Order: sequence, then structure tokens, then C-alpha cells
Amino acid sequence: MAKLHELLAVETNLESQANKVMAELANTFEKKRHLFGEKRITFTASAEGAQPITEEQSDIQSTVAKEVEWVTGILAKALDLGHQIDMANTLALADVVTEDGVTVLQSVPATSLLQLEKRIKGVHDLVVAIPTLDQEWSSLITPALKSELLERCDILLRAIKKARSKANEQELEVSKHKIGKKLLEFIFQPLTA
Repeated sequence: MAKLHELLAVETNLESQANKVMAELANTFEKKRHLFGEKRITFTASAEGAQPITEEQSDIQSTVAKEVEWVTGILAKALDLGHQIDMANTLALADVVTEDGVTVLQSVPATSLLQLEKRIKGVHDLVVAIPTLDQEWSSLITPALKSELLERCDILLRAIKKARSKANEQELEVSKHKIGKKLLEFIFQPLTA
């Protein structure tokens, strides 16, 4: 079992590792084709009965199948992790409850909580920009009302962050959600047949 926040913690590292090895292997395939072939340059003297002499030889360093087999292990882990995070996100729900116990929203998905957090920060910034009353006759709001609006934004932001944290505690049986090997076996099956 793994918790969603544990999966999220390693996602960037595993994804960048997979991207790096794919780029390196693609570079090897494009620019180092000589590693996958054999080359021999021989010299044969014009004298009768002279034995050919190998002047230069390079052996096969690797095969495409071996290189692909090596990289698929890393790629499969990255594919599995992305799938596991998506599965956990479908299960990760939490209520948005303020510090004084008021339930604002119920059963909100973790991905929505992340978006709500960003959007409520935007609303907070808008409230900060509201001009306040400095003369007696005006349609502006009082500094006290502005302060109350800001506090309400802060209360809601704290509740959303708490709900997101709770949703990220969602556990997932990761061994049941492995897809990378199946996907890569489908793609590379002709190489291994």
C-alpha cells in the first residue's frame, strides 16, 4: 500500500529519469550506430599465397533488443507511477471544513482541491486590491470589511489545504495497478519474438 502523497513525492524524479534514459538511448540509436554493427578492414597482399591481414576490427557492442530491454524497466516504473497517481486521485476525496467546524464542501476530489487552492488565492489577491473608504461619502468598503473578507479567504484557503492534505492520505494497493510492462511488451514484442 502507498499513500497518494508518497506517490506524488517520487513522481518528478522517476519521470525525469525515464525521460533522460529515453533521450540518451535515442541519441545512441541516432549517433552511435557503429555500436550495433561489426566492421572489419582487411588487407590482402598482391603476392601469391599471402594471407589476408586484418588491419582494423570493431565488434558489435550491443543490440537494439538489449538496449530496449534495459530501458523498458525504467519506463515501466514511470508509467506505473503515473497510472497509480491517477487511480489514487479518483479515490482521494475530502471535505472542506473550516477551523471552527463549518463544512463548506463535501467529498471534493484531490485534483479539484488543488485547483480550488489556486483559484481562492486569486480571489484573495482580488480582495487585497479592493480600495477602502477614506472619506465619509463613498461606495468603497471600510478597512474593517476588507480585513474581514481577507480573513474569510484565509480561513477557506487553510480549510482547502487541510482537505487536500487529507485527500493525499488516500491509500492505494500499487501492486494491483501496474500497466507499464504490459504497454511496453505490446510495443516491443516484435523485438523479443
